[in-house]
Amino acid sequence: MTHALAVDIGGTKIAAALVDPRGAVSHRRTRPTPRTDDPEEVFRTVARLAAREGRAVATAAFDRAARALAGGMLSAAAAVDLDLVVVGGGVARSGDVLFTPLRTWFERLAGLDFLRRVRLRPSALGGDAGLVGAAALTRRPATAGRTARR
Repeated sequence: MTHALAVDIGGTKIAAALVDPRGAVSHRRTRPTPRTDDPEEVFRTVARLAAREGRAVATAAFDRAARALAGGMLSAAAAVDLDLVVVGGGVARSGDVLFTPLRTWFERLAGLDFLRRVRLRPSALGGDAGLVGAAALTRRPATAGRTARR
């Protein structure tokens, strides 16, 4: 085992540190806990605290997540011939912490010409994308998108 990334989310501060296999704490950082009811804002603070400090454990975790996301997105793009992939929800607001490695993996994994043309964008709706999509579905007629049986 190498180092572990430990995160403590408190009422006034968020602390992150690397802990070695013997339990010794190194590279400790803190930030004020955001004053918000939005859990996504707390997530973004944790993500930035961990990844922007440039620590290997956090950076590697975001890189693994970005590789998995890029692989899944490109598989879907290949299966249904997409031109654009839009990332919505709270993760879309993580900014460069996620989008830099995501774009890197997108480029590395896009082996076919038509996949290299697929564009990747964060949703303009950010964390509200799922809510807006759900509301839009309630406004569709019940038969929309269904095919008639013959």
